[in-house]
Amino acid sequence: MGTASGEAPSVSVIIPAYNASAYIERAIISAQQQMGHSLEIIVVDDCSTDNTCDVVRRLQLADDRIILHKTIKNGGPSEARNLAIGHAKGHWIAILDADDTWKQGRLKNLIEIALEQSCDIIADNYVLHDESRPAGDTPAFYLRKKWGELTPERFLWSERPGGRMRFGMLKPILRREFLTKKEISYSTEIRYAEDFHFFMNFLLHGAKAILVSEAYYSYTLPSSLVTGKKSKGSRTVPNLDDRIWVADDLLKKFKGSLTPTSQAMLMKYRCWMVGARNGKMIMDLLRKRHFGKAAFSLLMQPRAALIYGLASGPVKRARYRFSNGSPPHLKL
Repeated sequence: MGTASGEAPSVSVIIPAYNASAYIERAIISAQQQMGHSLEIIVVDDCSTDNTCDVVRRLQLADDRIILHKTIKNGGPSEARNLAIGHAKGHWIAILDADDTWKQGRLKNLIEIALEQSCDIIADNYVLHDESRPAGDTPAFYLRKKWGELTPERFLWSERPGGRMRFGMLKPILRREFLTKKEISYSTEIRYAEDFHFFMNFLLHGAKAILVSEAYYSYTLPSSLVTGKKSKGSRTVPNLDDRIWVADDLLKKFKGSLTPTSQAMLMKYRCWMVGARNGKMIMDLLRKRHFGKAAFSLLMQPRAALIYGLASGPVKRARYRFSNGSPPHLKL
């Protein structure tokens, strides 16, 4: 559904893209196929070196809802999303990554619930699209009811090392009025965990957040849970220092307004991330065959290696195989 001349769209779909020529068309098509709401589809190319822009321009010829912007220099996904949000005119802003897709009916069904519950941010379950598996995609989790309200504490708990899924990976639909009023934007200080930081800003500003059990979002795994093979997409390199920065920034920004429970969970989250970072340092020493330094570090902080190990790729793949790909059941 398009927009009448001069009429603001109901939803602004924003798609940051960097070297996404292998995926960008399917992402845009999945947005075009959404019914029930007028759309604008804002693609921001972050100085790609492939033909991403050519693909988008070709699609523009047949659909004037598609708008292409380009960053002046490569600034990462936060820079691209902020540029898109700055141009957005919709009542709702929907986040879609360039290598992911939506199922039909996503916008209609989620916004219907958002309006019924008067919420400011809504997200759905997501399926894990594994390019090494021709079989059907697997939901990341199951909720025990159709939807539930998401609190800062529950959001933080999902990010613990060893957790089977992370709410920081959710791609929400946002009420633009709330975002503008609270002056929320993606942090350009980090290039990793920026989604997590952004969502937490909504929650700690008092937004009502709903998580829906149905999975309408398809997330392309950066590497296969079965084979470990990497996808063709461009991915941000994990950086645990960025996660520690997120905790410090939120503790500082919301000092005085955090509930005791939220503050305690943020501090716990920070401890988890420090432990994981220190564990990674120990593993790096072992890979470099600095066995003496690694042994000393392990003796000083034995929990660090365990915390890091729980979140490592090989452990995740082993747990996935052991559970036979069965998603966890969650309670909100």
